[in-house]
Amino acid sequence: MLFQGEPLKMVHVPENNSQIVGAVVTRSKMKQIAQQQDQIYTTIPSVTNNKSSSSSQEKIEHSDEVTSDLITANNFDITQIKIEQAKDPIIQNKIEEIMKDPTKHPYVCKDAILYKLTLMRSNSTTKTKLIYLPPSMINSFLQLYHNDPLSSHFGVRRTYLKIKNTFWWPKMEQSITQYMQSCLPCQQYNINRSKKPGQLYPIPVPEGPFQLIGIDYCGPLKKTPADNQYMLCITDYFTRWVTAVALTDCSAQTTAQALLKEYICRYGVPKSVLSGQSTQFKN
Repeated sequence: MLFQGEPLKMVHVPENNSQIVGAVVTRSKMKQIAQQQDQIYTTIPSVTNNKSSSSSQEKIEHSDEVTSDLITANNFDITQIKIEQAKDPIIQNKIEEIMKDPTKHPYVCKDAILYKLTLMRSNSTTKTKLIYLPPSMINSFLQLYHNDPLSSHFGVRRTYLKIKNTFWWPKMEQSITQYMQSCLPCQQYNINRSKKPGQLYPIPVPEGPFQLIGIDYCGPLKKTPADNQYMLCITDYFTRWVTAVALTDCSAQTTAQALLKEYICRYGVPKSVLSGQSTQFKN
């Protein structure tokens, strides 16, 4: 229209009347709309009769019963931990030692609760306070963090990572491992589907030298002036004689040429060659 010389007329279209304009809304605008809707819902008067309200109340109570069976409540509040710590003699002895000399032990006592001071990162200098969990609460605590529907029966490592930033107790990983091994659903359904490792067989001793040799690579190492950065090690299983050959690369062709030139041409053809499953040995 500009090229045809016709004038343009700019008309404001409210966003409520246009789907195109209302399609792009900022986050702040969405929050305002949500707050307005919440205010509208809260100001609507109740016009239902007693029967409908009683039936809805019954439905709510029934739904609460169902959800309470599915989700376990977290009863591990700081008051309960404080009570259980007061019953444990080991924890109380540590608190008494801290009161005598606070700088001597890696613990701290605050509001009659014992905490463990731990460096969460190797490069950090700030210690984090972790709640010292008493032994009487460990099993129920692990049951909450492992058997709960929201915990999904994680393994030892993931369960430990969930706990280690908040709680601590002696031999923590060991107790977590023992609890996982005693979990019946994990033992029933967490089946190892990988192939079992094969059995190791002893290598028979050869009758003489240069009959059975083993070959393997060492490297990459720092380059030499001749651009060599790999070392082909050839070991005789009878005499334990080692022949080391410096090579520029570890390809299959280079390996075959080095084995022929540096070993077979000197000591003869061996009966057997023992190697790994690397590509330079399988090609």
